[in-house]
Amino acid sequence: MNARRSSTKQRWVALITLPIQALYLLKCVPDRVTDDSGAMISEVILKRKQYRPQEGRWLSRSVLDHVGHECFVVRIRVGSGFWRRGGEAPSSVKLMERIVEIREGSWSYVSSSIGVAPGMWNYDYHNLFDFILLCF
Repeated sequence: MNARRSSTKQRWVALITLPIQALYLLKCVPDRVTDDSGAMISEVILKRKQYRPQEGRWLSRSVLDHVGHECFVVRIRVGSGFWRRGGEAPSSVKLMERIVEIREGSWSYVSSSIGVAPGMWNYDYHNLFDFILLCF
C-alpha cells in the first residue's frame, strides 16, 4: 500500500501599522455677518463704537475641530456700505473684488452671542476663492 503524503504549505503574512495620529475632521458652521473690522453687525457693537456706522459686509463661518472647538474664522467680503440703526441695504461687490480672510482662533464675545473675529492670520486669498465657497 502506497501512502501518499500530501504536503501543504501554509504561508502567514502579518501587516503591522504603526500608531499615528489621524487627520482632524474639520467642520464649517455659519456665523453672523461681520463688518470690515471683524465685528458682528449688531446694536451692541454700535453702542461700543458710540454709534459710528459699521462699514462692509462679510459672510462668516466658524471652522470647528473634531471636538467642537473653534479653530478658525473664515470670512468672505460680499458687500460694501454702512450699517446704522434702521434698514440700509448694502451694495454687493464684484466677484473679482471679493476677499477671503482666514483668522486663527475663536470669537471674542462682548455679549452673549455678539463678538469680534480673532486677530488676522492670513489675508487676501483670491486663489482660495473656489475652495472657500464650499464652506459658504
